[in-house]
Amino acid sequence: MASIINAATSGGLISTADTSGILQLQTAGTAAVTVDASQNVGVGTASPAAKLVVGSGNTLLGHNTLDNYGGNVDIRSAYQVRAANTPTQLFVASSAGSQTIDTGGAIDLGGYTDSLSRAYTHARIQGLANAGSGYGGYLSLMVTNAGGSVVERARIPTTGGIQSVGSISVGNATPTTSGAGITFPADQSILGASTNANTLDDYEEGTFDVTVTMGTSGTCTMDSTLNKMKYTKIGRVVTIQGQVLVSSVSSPVGDMRMSLPFTNAALDEGTSLSGCVPRFYNVLKPATGLYPYVFVNSSNTYMEMQWVIDNGQTINHIPAAGNYYIINFSYCV
Repeated sequence: MASIINAATSGGLISTADTSGILQLQTAGTAAVTVDASQNVGVGTASPAAKLVVGSGNTLLGHNTLDNYGGNVDIRSAYQVRAANTPTQLFVASSAGSQTIDTGGAIDLGGYTDSLSRAYTHARIQGLANAGSGYGGYLSLMVTNAGGSVVERARIPTTGGIQSVGSISVGNATPTTSGAGITFPADQSILGASTNANTLDDYEEGTFDVTVTMGTSGTCTMDSTLNKMKYTKIGRVVTIQGQVLVSSVSSPVGDMRMSLPFTNAALDEGTSLSGCVPRFYNVLKPATGLYPYVFVNSSNTYMEMQWVIDNGQTINHIPAAGNYYIINFSYCV
């Protein structure tokens, strides 16, 4: 039996239809609430496609199968192709990471990205129970990779802390895709070094070409096949190491100055001074020299090659072709 209750032509009515199995509440001649034969309820729509469909705001609430306590929540801005990077969707996943009493839940962030208005997940926040651990659980941060698979990138485990699947970047640096670690900005001046004594704000490693200038006059040229040294910079501390070879000289006079990868700091009192006792090979020791010494002074961009003599003073080292120098020391920047 079908029946219609009509308050007024321009007012509201309630209608039922045996042939279609629809119960509908109308206002001003337009479907306001519809219950179809599948018990789908629509608000502001005459054709609800889920258990609850709300028009205008396009909010859909769905429920999974009877053996699953969870459901889907799909908040849509429109059934249309969305502009790139336009956030429009919130899904509660109905897969293995669904919102269930015994396993956990997931929130998917995505959009409708093709002409068929199909929903795609771009990122997921997922909380799941640890296997066989009772109340224990963990939180995962996941993204969709270029191949379309949702993969985990970071996790907060039951025991605390943060686990990263790949690299972690600081200072707006781009995380490396080579292995795992912490990526710092290549140019520290972009954000500036931290003034906090307990903050690690930089890491860098590489090699540099060693060049030599003489303090007074003349030249010293390093062998092109053996003129590199390695450096590692951790915060303000730079460590250099390596072996270099002099290929030729031309009337060198004064102190021998070998380049550094970074300028030495200007600190209080003598705290900016640094140096080491290097190994010299194929080098003629001066008559008064006791041992060689590498010295770095405040604000210098180079290290000085010297000899310590018997009275504790130093004299300049004058390089010659065929001299080898093996050096390893640290200094601050």
